[in-house]
Amino acid sequence: MDHNENSPKPLNCVGASRNTSVVVVTLETSEVYIIASLSSRADTQVIYIDPTSGALRYTGKPGVDVLMSENEAFDHITNASKWQCRSATHARAILGYAALGSCGKGELKNVQELTELDIDGKHYFCETADITRPFPSRMPLEKPDDEFVWNGWLSMPFKHIGLAQHCVILLQGFAECRNFGSLCQLEGIVSLTARRSRLHPGTRYLARGLNSCFSTGNEVECNNLFGCPKRVVKAFPLIHISGDVVLFQYGGVQS
Repeated sequence: MDHNENSPKPLNCVGASRNTSVVVVTLETSEVYIIASLSSRADTQVIYIDPTSGALRYTGKPGVDVLMSENEAFDHITNASKWQCRSATHARAILGYAALGSCGKGELKNVQELTELDIDGKHYFCETADITRPFPSRMPLEKPDDEFVWNGWLSMPFKHIGLAQHCVILLQGFAECRNFGSLCQLEGIVSLTARRSRLHPGTRYLARGLNSCFSTGNEVECNNLFGCPKRVVKAFPLIHISGDVVLFQYGGVQS
């Protein structure tokens, strides 16, 4: 889960009535709950972590693990007593979940690498639209291009309990948007999103040329948008793909 100020940046959610909020609550009994309030929903879900197996538990029953608000959910699991809460960790999004038990030496190394993975300033996500494809994507948010989804395996536990939408679709790369112009000139917006493919990543000496799936090493797909909000023409998209082997480049004008 994301709880760091420098963690993956969320792109602006147009039309959302509230911001997504996630709270991981540990009770004095050592029971752990995840309270999730999504910007795309009006209710709140409570997910219980099984203390024996570490599996996520969720039934979808109103009044049990579906409540009207985060405060109501918190009161529900603590019996409205703040003294029942040992700790509460707040986050802006859920990236995924992994249950860690007793590990061997080799597995312990993998666990350590997972917990120490540097994602600050290198990833981003959007809760309202598909940004795994060139803009504008006609595909729904629930069907991303798996080539650019970096947390697919990590989000599987939430898919298994029917809450796939609770994990954001994590992209690796860069996203920025800026205004340009002045009072005497036409104002506009320029944005850049760069998404890195997960099919053939690695250092330059390990990911060169094409792999068996014809993917270039460290392939990055960039999407430039130049918008003029005060004119009929809304966006001028420019897409280019690069890696160890430059593939192609194209652009166009859309009204």
